[in-house]
Amino acid sequence: MSKISLRVNGRVETVDVDPTTPLLYVLGDELGLRGPKFGCGMAQCGARVVRPPEVGAAVTSVDETSIRQIPGVVKVVVRNNFVGVVAKKQSQVVQAASQLKVRWSPDTRLPAQKTFYGSLRKQPSRDVLIINSKDVEQKLAAAPTVVRATYAYPYQMHGSIGASCAPSRREAGSCNSVVRNAVGLSHSEHCGKAAGVTD
Repeated sequence: MSKISLRVNGRVETVDVDPTTPLLYVLGDELGLRGPKFGCGMAQCGARVVRPPEVGAAVTSVDETSIRQIPGVVKVVVRNNFVGVVAKKQSQVVQAASQLKVRWSPDTRLPAQKTFYGSLRKQPSRDVLIINSKDVEQKLAAAPTVVRATYAYPYQMHGSIGASCAPSRREAGSCNSVVRNAVGLSHSEHCGKAAGVTD
């Protein structure tokens, strides 16, 4: 064991550890700092999807030299119309994803705002009854007054606003993923399809 002094976040800390102990372990186990992670050392780099500018846009070219100056960039992933970047730190991922030059060809555009509600109504849908009393028509027929109205409210999509990537590794016919939220099952299914794993 040896006493080692470190300057961490502007303060000098002294720890008594084995000199061969990795710095990450010292920060976490001795100083209680849980922010630092292994990152790419354990195949857990940060990743981010580069989103197209509109629905149905197709990738025509990707200029990887546009982010060559950003430190920590590990790889640019392009699969058909999917574009993503991988880097050692989350801040590097955000910077690389915003600066990567991707050319997209326009395709299907969203309907005009004036006709958006009607376009939604024309999409395939199915009705689901949480409770079916089976007497709605009977109750309406017996009611002294029936009020009928149609209400339209702004369409809101449940979409990710953060880093919606998860590191995955394919080996020996399996696909292993690390996810941080409740979409783990669907992610594993999609990962398997992309990797050609059926089980």
